[in-house]
Amino acid sequence: MVRRWMAFGVPAVALMAMAGCGGGGGEAAEPTPTEPTTTEAAPTTTVVSEEDAVLAAYQGYWDTWLAATNPPDPDHPDLAKFAAGVQLDRDRAAIANYRQLSQVVRLPQNPAWSHQAAVLSLDGDAAVITDCSVDDSVVLDRPTGRVLNDAVSTYVFRASLNREGGTWKVTVVDATSRWEGVAGCAA
Repeated sequence: MVRRWMAFGVPAVALMAMAGCGGGGGEAAEPTPTEPTTTEAAPTTTVVSEEDAVLAAYQGYWDTWLAATNPPDPDHPDLAKFAAGVQLDRDRAAIANYRQLSQVVRLPQNPAWSHQAAVLSLDGDAAVITDCSVDDSVVLDRPTGRVLNDAVSTYVFRASLNREGGTWKVTVVDATSRWEGVAGCAA
């Protein structure tokens, strides 16, 4: 039984900026007229590879899926930011179903939820990802908080992304393999 995943799928990709701090201690001397009184920092440039941009969009997709299902909002503003086409339609329908059934999807305390994605192909404005994903999200009855489904599954997803207007969007996510628990590709 495919549970929470009705039409969705992501890997943790973060972009980090580094900043340096200096400090020599001691008292600062008063500047003399020949010393500069201001210091300009050199401009920094962060270069993100296309693969990193694809993976970040895929992670954003999954983060948005979680946000849009708790509480269920098929019109969540970020859905169209990270999904398009068939996948956007699937996601909105699944989330509308959760809303109609008064259900929410949440992660448990200390979740095993993970995505280990890799870019299989990147050709112009099209990319394909494979993702080993552990899903331990919990489906709850919203009015009572009663757990409706807390089964843990591991999936291999194959996702297609297209670049639209300079932004990568998930267009299709399909499960190609599934195991009960943390197993298969995640074991």
